[in-house]
Amino acid sequence: MIGKKRMKWLLTSILCAALLGVVSPSVADSSLTVTSAEKTLKVVSGQSVVLHIDVTNSSSTEMTNINAQIDLPYKWIIQSLEPESLSLLPGESGEFSIQLAVPSSENASTHTLNVSCTSGDITSDNINIPVAVVTNPLFGYMILGSIALVVAATILYFRRGIRR
Repeated sequence: MIGKKRMKWLLTSILCAALLGVVSPSVADSSLTVTSAEKTLKVVSGQSVVLHIDVTNSSSTEMTNINAQIDLPYKWIIQSLEPESLSLLPGESGEFSIQLAVPSSENASTHTLNVSCTSGDITSDNINIPVAVVTNPLFGYMILGSIALVVAATILYFRRGIRR
């Protein structure tokens, strides 16, 4: 048999745990959901791209000062972030529009952006957005144009030289 003191201690512990469970916010009660309409992005090196991030407050309380967090590759910068922060009522959604600048020195490659949102101590899950960087297509056209110009000048030069 359990002694009276142990029984009292056990009931008190269960009651405290139950009260703390009711008072403290649960994980489902304080969650932010982040999604993106863009499943992949494609950008030319030296140019910028706009990323749209949707945030949903799936808790039962209002969340204020929600900020977007992005892990960017080396030398990439955020040119603009509209809005800088959001406040969302329960069940409400909002959108961040983020303009990213890719340096012209970036080689053709694929990077992954890790995006999340925070509001105080609450952080959403990360979403991963692949970004394909391609080199500037004008560069190839400039090389082909230069080769065509050299070939045309060589043909004209030798044609004139043969006639004399």
